[in-house]
Amino acid sequence: MLASNIQIIKQTVPVIQERGEEITQHFYHLLFEENPDLKDVFNMASQATAASPPLLLTLFWAMPLISIV
Repeated sequence: MLASNIQIIKQTVPVIQERGEEITQHFYHLLFEENPDLKDVFNMASQATAASPPLLLTLFWAMPLISIV
């Protein structure tokens, strides 16, 4: 990975920590609006109730824990 990419990732962590849930909700809204056939791939009941956090949000939460060398 390029050093410039690593720097961009590190700079986005604070924003993701602060607004990760909002970003994730917006992402999935657009994803399913523009690609309704993908709803078959996801557990929509879980998405609707937030019983389990979407993968994208889980990745956002994990980002600060990942050490990029």
